[in-house]
Amino acid sequence: RRGGRIINFTSIDVDVGAWQHADYNTGKSGVVGLTRSAAAEWGRFNITCNAIAPTAMGATFHKLAAEIPGFAERSAAARPLGRPGDPELDIGPVVVFLGSEMSRYVTGTTLHVDGGLHLPGYNSRPAGVPVRAY
Repeated sequence: RRGGRIINFTSIDVDVGAWQHADYNTGKSGVVGLTRSAAAEWGRFNITCNAIAPTAMGATFHKLAAEIPGFAERSAAARPLGRPGDPELDIGPVVVFLGSEMSRYVTGTTLHVDGGLHLPGYNSRPAGVPVRAY
């Protein structure tokens, strides 16, 4: 049976709601809807469709860290893993997994590659409270 793999990219902003990003979040929410619909419609052709929701990392992260004082420290504190991600080490293997036979029964889902930043309530802890103390 023929088949294929579709891998879309969305953003964790869809789940956490980023301030002043309504237009961006609207578009990325559409990607999530498209991913689910494609999975439902094309599964009968053995085609899986999934999405990856990364956070800022790599060049984007370093640009923000250079432009915004304290960004790197606040960003690290805002996620359970306490560190920024690396596109090659953290996103690359997820793409390989979703594009391979290892994920043949995974479809219609969004995988968050964000160090836990999307977890409900995690970003709502009081400012200045260290990650491990909260």
